Formats: sequence, structure tokens, C-alpha cells
Amino acid sequence: MSSLEDLRSRLDLAGQSHLLRFWPELSADQRSRFVTELSQLDPAELRAHCRAAAEAASRDSSSEQRLDQRMEPVPAEFIGGVKRSDKETLCEWENEGLLQISQNKVAVLLLAGGQGTRLGVSYPKGMYDVGLPSCKTLYHIQAERIRKVQQLAEQKHGSKCTVPWYIMTSEFTLAPTESFFKENDYFNLDKSDVIMFEQRMIPAVSFDGKVILENKSKIAMAPGERNSTLTMTRTYLVILHCGHCF
Repeated sequence: MSSLEDLRSRLDLAGQSHLLRFWPELSADQRSRFVTELSQLDPAELRAHCRAAAEAASRDSSSEQRLDQRMEPVPAEFIGGVKRSDKETLCEWENEGLLQISQNKVAVLLLAGGQGTRLGVSYPKGMYDVGLPSCKTLYHIQAERIRKVQQLAEQKHGSKCTVPWYIMTSEFTLAPTESFFKENDYFNLDKSDVIMFEQRMIPAVSFDGKVILENKSKIAMAPGERNSTLTMTRTYLVILHCGHCF
């Protein structure tokens, strides 16, 4: 079968044949890029994704199956904070935290897939100057905090330690974030301890379970769910660990 025939068959299996409705209007270049994009979609996964989205949208708001109907307040004994906890408890938390850091059991995961649109800028929010006298950006401030807790743990326990910094970006923020860190020499952190990876993007779906087009030759994409972010990060860490094992 030709590429177009194969695509039609795959999209029919996924219930998304409408994606090719503008095909006759596309240029050769647009068709080539669209074919490449559509070919990366797995029909079974796409069908399941769209079906789940439609089912979620059609659920009755009073249904007992909805998460907000089953949620309960967190028991008071599990809630703590600097202002609501006594000094002894805070000291215990600090000591345990520094101990775990000294044993290289702590990492930082920063979700940085969004652009600073609401701040009036087109670049990643982490690069934004928040107006401090020092003119430090959010990334700079975070890097200093990581360095500080490493130093505190090393001073208290006498052992060299590292807090890896995992930064989840998006297709829009990965390149500028990488460039920004290089330009600033990774804010005095070891380059190998700053790991950037791209957030999983999934097709945007309408309430009736149909994939939305951004334009006639491109699918509209949206960030994956937060739980998929944690799954993806865990998978990434396992792969990274295995890489060190060889």
C-alpha cells in the first residue's frame, strides 16, 4: 500500500480518519511533514487515549466514580509546615533531610515545560528576572539552593554528596533552557548533575473523542498528565542507572 493508503487504514482503526479531510488542500511539503507526524502514532494507543478522553468528558458530574467525590481531607497528623510544627519536629526533619542528602538519596525534579506567556515573555519561566536587586533568575535561585543543601549535608556528615537536578522541559523550552544553562556555566553546578529531558506530549482531544488539528497539516498537542510525568521520570532514572552499571 502507498503511504497515504496505509495512513488511512491506521487512522480508521483509531477512529480518527477525519484528520485527513484537508489532504487535497495541502502542498507537497505539508503532506510530507504530516505523513511523518501521523506515522508516529500507534493506532491502538491513540484509540484508547481518545476513548478515555471522551468517557471522562461524558461522565456525570454527580457520579460517585469521580475523584472529587471520593477525596477526603488529609489527617491532621500527616500535615506539617514551618509555621505549624514545633522546633523539635523541624529539627528532626532537617537532620533526616541532610542525612539522606549526604547519602546521595535525594534529587530535585523541576517541571519546567511551560513558557512565560502569562509573565509577558516568550522564553521559559525559569529564565525570568523576578525583579530581585541581584537580578537572579528562577533557575539561578534554584541552583543556589541545591548547592547550599549539598554544602550543609557535607559539613554535617563529612562526606561528599550530590543532589542531581532533573529538569523536565517541553519541545518549546528544551533548546532555550539548554542554551541558558550553558551561557551561565550551569550556575556553578556540575554539568553532569543537571539532566534535562522533554515532557511527553499527547494529541489534544475534543469532548467527543476526536483528535484536534492545530492547522490543516498538524495535530494539536498537549502536555501529558502529571502521573505520566512521574512514570516517565521514573523510567528515565532507571535507564540512566542502568547506563552506569555497564
